[in-house]
Amino acid sequence: MDGTLTIPNLDFDLMYQRCNVDKDKDILHEINHVLSPSRAEDCRAIIEEMEAEGRRTLQLITGAGEVLAWCRAHDIPTALVTRNTRLTVDRLEELLLKESTTSVNTNDIGDNGPANLISNLERPHVFDVVIARDDDTFPPKPNPASLRYILQHHWGIHDNNNNENYHKGDATTTHSSSSVVMVGDSPSNDIAYGKAAGTKTALLDTARQHMTTETSKESSANHPDCTIQGLWELPRWLWLNMDIPGSLGTYSPLLKYDTPVNTGKAGQAAADGDLERLQQLPTDELFQACSQTGNTPLIWAADAGHVNVVEYLLQQYQSSVSRKSMSVHNKNYLNSRGYLGATAVSRAACRGHATCLERLAVAGADLDVPNDKMQFPLHFAAFKQKLECVHILLNYGANPFVLDRKGRTPSLDTSNDEIRQVLEESMKSKERISNNAA
Repeated sequence: MDGTLTIPNLDFDLMYQRCNVDKDKDILHEINHVLSPSRAEDCRAIIEEMEAEGRRTLQLITGAGEVLAWCRAHDIPTALVTRNTRLTVDRLEELLLKESTTSVNTNDIGDNGPANLISNLERPHVFDVVIARDDDTFPPKPNPASLRYILQHHWGIHDNNNNENYHKGDATTTHSSSSVVMVGDSPSNDIAYGKAAGTKTALLDTARQHMTTETSKESSANHPDCTIQGLWELPRWLWLNMDIPGSLGTYSPLLKYDTPVNTGKAGQAAADGDLERLQQLPTDELFQACSQTGNTPLIWAADAGHVNVVEYLLQQYQSSVSRKSMSVHNKNYLNSRGYLGATAVSRAACRGHATCLERLAVAGADLDVPNDKMQFPLHFAAFKQKLECVHILLNYGANPFVLDRKGRTPSLDTSNDEIRQVLEESMKSKERISNNAA
């Protein structure tokens, strides 16, 4: 957990010093099996005091929320094995749930949103399985007993020689321990732990301490299947090397969609840029979505790049909010998801309508709402090579670490070198700010 999902914030040197335990020994083993009862109790109090402060200052490592949200969107089960307590895990899950639901509120999704996204956001816990320090049943890592228990008793996996066949999409694949990936930041504890249970392994090496020339000194049992320098790189590796389940996974069909048909009066006026016609309509009609496409007039206007219409609709929206006359159904008008789940922000970013996009950003529209295919506004702007839109999105706080269904950040979804450089610099800057805050 520390160093993989959260930024390490415990001073272990101080902890060992205060407990008067040699640094080359396992402090928990010493407390539970070596020290006298009274001294062990004193050490537990010291550890709890320091861990309580650690919970208060706990901070997610860059990419943690995005990666867990990506796994949930693909219905990929996750488990956490940690030497931390359940209290600390609870705090971690609070942070992860807050991180992954900040941008995508279920009220914003509406009837056109993907059902799995809605149900997954409502889960009370982030991880399907947790084994913490409080669970005394298993020896600590790298002993693989806890991982083998999870594989067998929670996920129905025994070993690579005792496979079960199951279906994903249109293909039949093998449900074995090699379909599981153990992720951690320690070759000796995490990687050896996963390999002993027969899983694939991924080493998070944020400080580049375990490069090939250095890990060559390690036992071959500790060599990971992949090494990543940022947690956000994991989904892309998973997509390229594993079978991803679900309707948006590896075996999802390549579909072509019809061009949406605009049938509503307000929607047609907005798409045509006919402000005069729009002003003659009742206010309620300005906020109604097309029954066939789900597009609101604001989405149609943003897609067409009609700045004056976008400004008018935003003005009417703000006035309705101020008067508290807007219905509950329309309170999330700015972030309404229309055809294929696209918002007004997504359509403006995709088309390169920079002025419309900035008007939406200033009005408070959410810049990180994905469509049904897990494409975010930054993905659209990057892929379509709309540099000005990329700058606007980043300047107003869009997240450069968002992941599409194939595990790509926007920087990986563009062929424009300048856009890629801008996005990568934004990622580095955000990571530096996060690390400095810790």
